[in-house]
Amino acid sequence: MAIGARIQRFFKAENTVRVVELLLAVLIVSLSFGWESKGIRYVDLNKGDYDEAGNIVFFLMIAMVSLLFLLCVITYSVVRSPRLFPPCLDLVISSSLSLLLFIAAVILAHSLSSLGKSLAVREAGLGFAAFQATLVFSLALAVLFAVSAAFAFCYYRRKSDYMMSDSRNMADLPDDIPT
Repeated sequence: MAIGARIQRFFKAENTVRVVELLLAVLIVSLSFGWESKGIRYVDLNKGDYDEAGNIVFFLMIAMVSLLFLLCVITYSVVRSPRLFPPCLDLVISSSLSLLLFIAAVILAHSLSSLGKSLAVREAGLGFAAFQATLVFSLALAVLFAVSAAFAFCYYRRKSDYMMSDSRNMADLPDDIPT
């Protein structure tokens, strides 16, 4: 089968959420890595009064793991089309990433709040608009991961209900039941 046909079949309703998640993850990672204000980058926030680089690196690590997961899922979905990513695995990973991304967003919000109150940051005139946008996008991505986990749960539930009803219909009745 041609790769173009596989990619075309990929763009179904169930994969639309994954594409939006991927776009948000790319946007989060690019905004975070590209942040610079007055010649200071996020790695420079580990010195002196700033001391928030560890929290930002934690946020970036979670964002990169999310991006890698989404790239793997989309590659799997395109290569193995029309099969979906296994719903049980998707449920566990998406819910875990949703929780981790939400925690990382809270930590980043606290770091940005601390940096905003810092006298050294105000004297330097640093702006954190890109990180604030990243914070909003990461919360949206955490919600979308939760939605993906809910979709996987519903799919897994529906599939197990079908299997249960099929197994009941195929069961043989015992011969020794009095009528």
